[in-house]
Amino acid sequence: MKISSFVALATSAAVTLLSGGVDAQDPINGFTPITGPAFGNIVRRMPVQELANTRPDIWNMFILALASMQTIKPETDSLSYYQISGIHGVPFIPWQESSVSSQDTSRGYCTHNSPLFATWHRPYLSLFEQRLAKHAEYEASKFRGSEAAKYRAAARNVRLPYWDWAAADLQSRQPPQLTASTVTVRRAGSNGLPQTVTINNPLREYRFTNANLRAQYFRNQFQSATATRRQPPDSRLLSSDMGAVDAVMNQGYSSRRSAVYNLFTIPTFNEFSNTQRSASGTPNSWNSVESIHNTVHVNCGGQWGHMTAVAYSAFDPIFWLHHANIDRLIAMYQAVHPDRQMSPQPASGTFARQVSNGDMDDLDTPLAPFRHGDGSYFTSNDVSSVDSIWDLGYAYTEVPASYRGDPQGLADFTTSRINALYRSGSSNAKRSVDGTQHREWICHVTFDATEIEGSAEVQVYFDKNQQATPSYGASLPEYTEPAKFSNSTGSGYDKDGHYVGACASFQDATTKMTMPMDITGVVFLTDALLEAGCASLEPKDVVPFLKSHLKWVVKKGGQEEVPLSKVPSLKVGVSSSEVTYPKEETKLPVYGTFETHYDVTEHKKCGFTKKDEKLVDSKPAPPVQGDSSVGMPSYPDHTKEPTSATACSTEVNGHLTTVHVTTYTTICPSSMATCPPAVMPVTTAFTSIYPKVTPSYAVY
Repeated sequence: MKISSFVALATSAAVTLLSGGVDAQDPINGFTPITGPAFGNIVRRMPVQELANTRPDIWNMFILALASMQTIKPETDSLSYYQISGIHGVPFIPWQESSVSSQDTSRGYCTHNSPLFATWHRPYLSLFEQRLAKHAEYEASKFRGSEAAKYRAAARNVRLPYWDWAAADLQSRQPPQLTASTVTVRRAGSNGLPQTVTINNPLREYRFTNANLRAQYFRNQFQSATATRRQPPDSRLLSSDMGAVDAVMNQGYSSRRSAVYNLFTIPTFNEFSNTQRSASGTPNSWNSVESIHNTVHVNCGGQWGHMTAVAYSAFDPIFWLHHANIDRLIAMYQAVHPDRQMSPQPASGTFARQVSNGDMDDLDTPLAPFRHGDGSYFTSNDVSSVDSIWDLGYAYTEVPASYRGDPQGLADFTTSRINALYRSGSSNAKRSVDGTQHREWICHVTFDATEIEGSAEVQVYFDKNQQATPSYGASLPEYTEPAKFSNSTGSGYDKDGHYVGACASFQDATTKMTMPMDITGVVFLTDALLEAGCASLEPKDVVPFLKSHLKWVVKKGGQEEVPLSKVPSLKVGVSSSEVTYPKEETKLPVYGTFETHYDVTEHKKCGFTKKDEKLVDSKPAPPVQGDSSVGMPSYPDHTKEPTSATACSTEVNGHLTTVHVTTYTTICPSSMATCPPAVMPVTTAFTSIYPKVTPSYAVY
């Protein structure tokens, strides 16, 4: 069987990693089995800032190990940082495998928009972690003298830390350990004795070492970049803007934290795990761990950075801490719901295989290129139980190995930690009704990600510049300029808007898409409604507010605005449900029946209408009629029904018939030769409410 020359070079490289007779763990019979760290112990993965602040010796060995992993092996070696990161995307070549015709050389091995997203990344992180531990052991072996034993013991406890971007302490900002340019460590000198030195921070960026590989395999702006970048100011990728990362992450914190809390109430593993739209799921199940993950990628990378592109993201060191947190959330879901596993779902293509309509992913789908010692591939069967993390040598604070064999005890413990960490931090008393129940409001989004080249966000916000519709007296309103930021995306982003949150696609502009990829996401509105001054969470207050202020925009890379006309599949809806919060810390929230508020979105471009009712498992909410707080007007006495009107659509919502009107002509009073400015024609939505004879209208 043909072996690519690059892979032959990578798998046959005889590089001695460790000194002193320590086995370098080079590929065995052409492949590296995934076992986790080889020390036989189970060690807790920790938040990166906690590791740095409370475990200085382990932190020291972790930094030395990561720096060693990034530099000691050439990028042509299959066990180098470059090659292991490249499994996820470029260079789009086999990793410790042969080349075969069924492989898809337009993409990497990673699986997205599939329940395999959750299971494939677990052995991937485990491979990275076992190599990291090996480098820690190597660095520790260099020490001599009285401190040598301390650092060797610490090396055995090196595991991947994680970045919890939903925790209250950071409020989605990066920990300083991820952004500092340098870091001070204790390293063995030439005589083996510890010396204090300052080195480049290996968590801030990865510095590429082989320009020929970049020229051969990288594309676009990534070809010339000498190091990974986060939110670079432009396509030259000369620097990172860490402040921009923190700003955009922080502004979505409230919705992100609510989304994480909601994850554990999603009824099936498939809906929990990935963005692929399921048939008639409840609105909150359009949320998923992959959807949250996508937004973090785009926020870290921006329009040009490595984290925004699937094929290049794993080169950025923050990728590994981000995905360790994703794995943690998956383990927590497995702990709380041990009886839930993935069910067959339409397959997503990877480097390992090309897929066609009708192909399915299931528990037996190989998670290539990761293999056991006997050469068999990992499958989701190997990692669908929470026990699998302990078998791979690690645990989390919320999922301790001490509960092995006690699934109910583990479920109760993990649930109590979920409530402590992610139950809403809003201090506004309006959020709760007698402390146990309130109405939760969510904005749910779906679109075909292939309609946009590269990763993109649907950003949701309340437009502060959009004035409430005025109440009308004897004359029509004077003509005013449209809001700076409208759903037509014609006037640019309103910097004064109240940003709520976003959901995102995560893909590559250069990867071929042969089939539509309908994805979903959710933005939680409840905290933002209270922060923006909504009087209560009841529909009588929220619906008029959202009619006037709810906006959305599509932005490529989170920055470049995309006209909604370019995303015809986009559908944005608003639903709500009464949520009961049990007093017991071992119980999760219980959602009631969802209601979809079509009257909020039916007049907005790409908004949900009754035609979209089959997309969600939700009943139509009763329409909220005109409310004085937003001045829903009655039709002016001195005009008649429009004499010139263009109806875009007619929809029946119970007794309410809505006609979208793009133009109409006013009738001037007979005493006037011409219409004054106060009665100039404007664009409206014309609403007829039966059996009422006099219709009402609202500015569209």
